Amino acid sequence: MDNLTWDKYFLNIADEVSKKSHCLSRNLGCIIVNNRRILSTGYNGPPSGIMHCEWRNDRGEWAKLKTLNDFIHSVYKPKFECPRQRMGYKSGEGLEYCSATHAEANAIVFAARNGVKIDNSAIYINSQIMPCRECAKLIINAGIKEVILKGEPVIYKQVGITGYDLLIEAGVIIRDGSK
Repeated sequence: MDNLTWDKYFLNIADEVSKKSHCLSRNLGCIIVNNRRILSTGYNGPPSGIMHCEWRNDRGEWAKLKTLNDFIHSVYKPKFECPRQRMGYKSGEGLEYCSATHAEANAIVFAARNGVKIDNSAIYINSQIMPCRECAKLIINAGIKEVILKGEPVIYKQVGITGYDLLIEAGVIIRDGSK
C-alpha cells in the first residue's frame, strides 16, 4: 500500500530542489503546483550570474579584481560560512549584506520569466517557517491560493506585519503537508 500522499510527494521534490541552493546559511526549495503538475521551482541563493557568498570577505564585499582570470588565480580562498554570520549577525539580521533571493520569489520570477500562469496554484516549501513579508506579498499578487509547509507553521520573526498576517488577510490557505 502506498502511503505517500501528494503533499509528501511534492515536499520531497521541494527538498531535492533545495539541494541546488548556494546559500551558506539555509538551503530552501519550493515548487509551485496546479492540478498535480509542477509549474515552477525555486531555491534560495544569489541572482543568476552573481558570485556566491563563499567568495565574499568578512565585510560582505566581493574581491575587487579586474578580470575573471585574476579572480580564479587570486590568493583569496573561499570561506564556506555565511558572511553575515562571520560578521556576527543572527538569522534574519544584517540582510543588507545578503545577495540571496528567497526560494519562493525565485519560483514566482522563473514562472513569470517563462510565461507560466501560476494563479490558483499552491506553493510547497521544504520548511516549517512561514514565508517572509516580501515573499508573502509576491505569493498573494501572483494569485497563489495555498501555502503548504513541511510541518506546523512557524511564523518568521519580523518587526511589524508578518508574512503570516498578510497571507491570512488575503485568504491564502496555510497548512502542514507533512501529515
